[in-house]
Amino acid sequence: MKLVIIASLSLLTAAAQAVSVRFDLKALNQKSGKVYLAIFDNAGNFPDKAPFSFSSVDVKNQNEAQITLDLPEGDYAAGVYLDENGNNTLDTNVLGIPKERFGFSKNPKIRFGLPSYQECEFRVDEQNTTQSIKLIKLF
Repeated sequence: MKLVIIASLSLLTAAAQAVSVRFDLKALNQKSGKVYLAIFDNAGNFPDKAPFSFSSVDVKNQNEAQITLDLPEGDYAAGVYLDENGNNTLDTNVLGIPKERFGFSKNPKIRFGLPSYQECEFRVDEQNTTQSIKLIKLF
């Protein structure tokens, strides 16, 4: 009986530490398709390996969308893209440059290559419950 009570308390504590985080995705440029959001909890996986959490939302002729996720308190980085043609992939040209709109948490400047995890890292806790990500298109 003690073990059941302890296990129940552990589950309640873990659930209480989860924070509902709203991701405001901006500059969809009145496009239609599906927006994919990947959350990473370590630099080793960012940005193209298995994410910690993943979600998507359909959009139709919108400039903004929102996705809300429950995440444990901690540090994360996010990547997002708008799949305009429905092939579930961020399309790129022969040089690897994205053809579709994309973005990262903290909206780092995209120069030569992808930003680092540290450039995109944000904190999730009771005071930090909203992230705004602006999608861009390079060409």
